[in-house]
Amino acid sequence: MATYEAKRYDFSGANITALNGSNVASGTVASARLADLATSKITSGTFADARISSGSVTQHVSAVTNTAGTWSPSFNSIGTDSVNARYIKVGRIIQAVVSFRRTSNTNNDNLFYISGLPSTSWNSGEIVGTGAVTGHHSYGSSYSMTALVFKNTDRIYLRNSESDNAFDSGGGDHMIRNSDFGNTAYYVISATYIAAS
Repeated sequence: MATYEAKRYDFSGANITALNGSNVASGTVASARLADLATSKITSGTFADARISSGSVTQHVSAVTNTAGTWSPSFNSIGTDSVNARYIKVGRIIQAVVSFRRTSNTNNDNLFYISGLPSTSWNSGEIVGTGAVTGHHSYGSSYSMTALVFKNTDRIYLRNSESDNAFDSGGGDHMIRNSDFGNTAYYVISATYIAAS
C-alpha cells in the first residue's frame, strides 16, 4: 500500500494542463514556472528601480533640447565695453547672463533695457522671468535692482527691488531708467525665463 500511495503522487507537473489559477491560494510559484509577461498587462503598482534599465530613461533625454553659447546684448542709451554674454537652454528654460562695464550714459528718463536675448520669451501672463543685478545705481551701491523679463520680448528690464508698485514695462516709477545709472562701473545681470519655444 505504501508503494501505491507513493506512486499516486509521483508524476510530472507537465501533466497538469487544466489547473484553474484561482485554485492556487497559497505558496510561492517558482519564477521558472512563469512565462514571459507582456508589459501591457501591468496596469498598476510601482516598479522597483532595479527593474528599470538606465537605457529606458536615457533614450528619452534627446527629446529635450539642450543648447548653450553666446548671445549679443544691445544696450539702449548707454556705452559699454568688456561685454561678455553667455546662456544655457534646457527645453524652454533659459538662463542668460551678461557682464559689462558702463562707459557713458544718456541722462534721460527712458527705460533702461538690454535686448537681444537668445530666444523670445513666452507670450503668456505678464512676467515670465526674473534674475539678479550686481552694479552701481546713482543712489548708491546699496540700491537693490532686480532683472525682469516680460512676456513676448527679447529684453531684460530692471526694477527697484524695494518698490511696492505693480510690475509693468510701460514706464512706472519703479522701473530703472537710463538716468539711474551711476558712475562708470561694472555690472553683472542674469535672468532665468521661459522661452516661447
